[in-house]
Amino acid sequence: MKKLLFSLILCLVTLIGLCAFASAEEIDLGGYEIAESKEHCSGMGDVNSDGTVTSADARLILRQAVALERFTSEQKAVADLNGDAIINSADARLALRLAVKLDEQPPHSTENVVLSEATCSAKGIVGQICKACNKVVTYSQTSVSGHIVGNWVTVKQATCSENGLKQKICTICGKVLEEKETTASHTFVYEDGFKGADCMKVLTVKQTCTQCGVTQSKIVNPIGKHSFAWVTTKPATCSKPGLAEYKCTVCGDTGNGQTKTVNCSGVKIEQTVKAPTCTENGISAKVCYVCGEQSDEKVLPATEHEYNYNIKKVVKEPTHLETGTAKVSCKKCGATKEIEIEKLNHTAEDTGVIIKAPTCSKEGIKQVKCKYCGIVEEAIPATGEHIKSEAKKTVKAATCTSNELISYYCTVCGNYEGIYEPTELKDTKLPHTPASKWTQTKAPTCSKEGTKVKYCTVCNEIALTEKVAKTAHTPAEKWVETKTATCSVAGEKVKYCTVCNRVAQRAATEKTAHSPATYWSVIKEATCSAEGTMAKLCTNCKAPTSTKAIPMTSHTPGSWKTITPATCIKEGVKARLCAVCSAQIETASIKKAAHTPGAWVTTKEATCTKEGTKIRLCSICNVQTDSGIVPTNDNHSPSNKWTVITEPTCVKAGLKAKLCTACSAQVETDTIEKTTTHTPADQWTTVKAATCSAEGVKVIKCVHCSANLQTAAIKKLDHTPGSWQTNKQPTCSKPGEKIKLCTVCKSIAATQTIPATGNHTYGGSWITTEHATCVSEGEARRYCSNADCNAYETKALAKNSSNHVSQETYIKNAKETSCKEAGYTGDVYYKCCDNLKESGKPITKLDHSPGELILESFGTVNEDGTVSAGKKCIRCTVCSEIVYSEDFEKLVVIDTASLFKALPDSSLTNDEDAILYFEINGEAGQTYEVSYVYDSLDAPVIFEAQSGTVYSIDLSLIPADAVIYLAVATQYTE
Repeated sequence: MKKLLFSLILCLVTLIGLCAFASAEEIDLGGYEIAESKEHCSGMGDVNSDGTVTSADARLILRQAVALERFTSEQKAVADLNGDAIINSADARLALRLAVKLDEQPPHSTENVVLSEATCSAKGIVGQICKACNKVVTYSQTSVSGHIVGNWVTVKQATCSENGLKQKICTICGKVLEEKETTASHTFVYEDGFKGADCMKVLTVKQTCTQCGVTQSKIVNPIGKHSFAWVTTKPATCSKPGLAEYKCTVCGDTGNGQTKTVNCSGVKIEQTVKAPTCTENGISAKVCYVCGEQSDEKVLPATEHEYNYNIKKVVKEPTHLETGTAKVSCKKCGATKEIEIEKLNHTAEDTGVIIKAPTCSKEGIKQVKCKYCGIVEEAIPATGEHIKSEAKKTVKAATCTSNELISYYCTVCGNYEGIYEPTELKDTKLPHTPASKWTQTKAPTCSKEGTKVKYCTVCNEIALTEKVAKTAHTPAEKWVETKTATCSVAGEKVKYCTVCNRVAQRAATEKTAHSPATYWSVIKEATCSAEGTMAKLCTNCKAPTSTKAIPMTSHTPGSWKTITPATCIKEGVKARLCAVCSAQIETASIKKAAHTPGAWVTTKEATCTKEGTKIRLCSICNVQTDSGIVPTNDNHSPSNKWTVITEPTCVKAGLKAKLCTACSAQVETDTIEKTTTHTPADQWTTVKAATCSAEGVKVIKCVHCSANLQTAAIKKLDHTPGSWQTNKQPTCSKPGEKIKLCTVCKSIAATQTIPATGNHTYGGSWITTEHATCVSEGEARRYCSNADCNAYETKALAKNSSNHVSQETYIKNAKETSCKEAGYTGDVYYKCCDNLKESGKPITKLDHSPGELILESFGTVNEDGTVSAGKKCIRCTVCSEIVYSEDFEKLVVIDTASLFKALPDSSLTNDEDAILYFEINGEAGQTYEVSYVYDSLDAPVIFEAQSGTVYSIDLSLIPADAVIYLAVATQYTE
């Protein structure tokens, strides 16, 4: 019974397999086989492709790991059993375990592949192909792509009496998707020779249908005017003038046959006329870009051969003992030359025997047994390593200006190391040899030291230097008071050096007695914590001469101040302080403060999929004040296997990634190389349509990247001649022309001349073709009355003084205005004819532009001692004329009697923004020391002045209520 049940199950499994096989046969899998198992791959580890994984495969993987084998990209994919993208001994071990059945086969390593493209009538197939076993693991169908509508295609041409038909067809299956009729109509063309409307006459032309030959007449109205221009009939060159004809550009009428010579307007540019080759010289010349004429030819030297050393034709093969020869060709001219091919390297069977050892400068020799040519001698390169001697050679002896230069030599070859760049021994210079006598280079004075030197007797440089002490000052006989003594500060007197005019001696003068005031002054105010002080001050120096105490005052309550800050645990303390002495007058408590949150502390770490938690404690009492969430992070756990994200094509690389095992995020990505196989389209694409004058081009493109995979020509079309058309109408003086055009490409198929009509008959009204202007005559024309002729005669029109060529003008007789005289706008004249257009207008004289108030002249001292006033004025900044003036009297004269003493009771009260001017009425050629002081200044301002020169003091810098004291205290003799 059990055997019967087993047989039934086996039959059922076989039947299911046959059905699956039949289903697979019905679906096009693009030649791929279906894998035996969806879970496990039988091809992983089978690097020798014999169908099973054996120890031989494990050995090959191990050889690849140690670089003794070189796998293909397919073998590398099969050999990477652990999926770490590295082939090593771990993969060989896994292959060996598979061979002895200790492990199951690894899973498939798949990629998506289009097995069959979807069409407008059939579904497509996309399968997962294992990279190792190259079999289909799973597959699925894609939806139908739908029809692809092509362009309209004419199935039946419309004629003059019958409609046509055109269709849109699916470019994949050829099914008709849309069609419509084209309306029947004549296709008229003008008769041979017709070029278009005439300039001056009405034309009656015939039109013929190109299909049925029906004709009709059509009236063509004239343009109404000629369009005359100069047309070149004979091109000019740089050396010969050309010829131009004045004619209508529409109908070709030449009017009265005007012609003129024209010159070449081109510029000659240096360019190569004949390029040089490897063996022949070339030519360069200056070529006119208009007429092409050449000049100033120069020889371009022949270039050198450019041999292609990458492509050689072997003439004689090299051996291990002899060099070979080969021919190489010039890339430009094909000339050849022979080159030498180096000897083949010997294949040594042993390490060789050294016959002669190498040294630092000479090669050695060893005998090696070559596998092909027996015993051969090989050179051993020189070692290049010198053995430095202990001895040294002096290249240049030391002097007092340079160190000693030395070199060392090699004990093997005897050559000097550094013979071109000797080594300098530092600190080997010799000392200078000073001369016996000193030489004074700078004499001493009473203000500066002098110097003396001893020169080196060898190099003449300075060997020793010493300073010479200053000389003593030579004081004058008289003392000069430089600082007057007061009751608080001692005075000073000096004697100046008669040589350098500096102070040679100083001496102090005694202080004067204090002069106490009659009232008390507050020196220090009394406060709530200390007594004050008041004193009687010296009226001269303000020093206290006697003092007494001022009693203390009571406290003054101020603001509250925190003594102990409140916290979340304990109340604080505050106090009211005295605003004067800061003493505590009153105290009070401060309520407890709120908690002070500290830093966040993580209580549960976040992962890439789950949030964490965190809390915050009070930084003072450690009570929890807040809690929060820690967001997820990027600490992923990557998988060891790659997952295909985007499949590669021939245009774009694919993308694979290692995904996080927790959240499937892409932790690591890498590109998958583009495929090298294009997918050709099913139909040809027309790149260039064929015509009756040129072949067309069609291509088959790649459906992904549009690359051209195949190209073919489309045959030319035959010409379709039309009827005769008038190309040029005949006139009474010139023949016309008619042609036959191809109805497809419009090229001329035949040409025939139409005879001229006869003589001109001028009549009708004159037509102005060029109006007269203010500088030139005009022109009028009268045309030939013959309807087929456009000849004309001309007459001159007198100049028209009111028709100006240009409205450009210029100004004449203009005059700028100023504060001295009036101006004039100027008269306006036409540039073209120099006639007056508009007269100018006068411009009113400008007002003066006053400047600043300046001192024009100082006051002068009269013989009787009175002072005549000077002058202050304001001048115009444009013409410098005086527009305002006033007397200036501030001049102080200091007489000779007051030169050597302060001016008693001669104070000057300051006026705001005033300047005090004064001169010294002293002895000519004398220089005096002038000082001034005012009652709020601590020290006098002192400067030098000369007799007879006016000086000034800017009173605007001194307080308005100050009293100024002026004195001349010192006399100098120059």
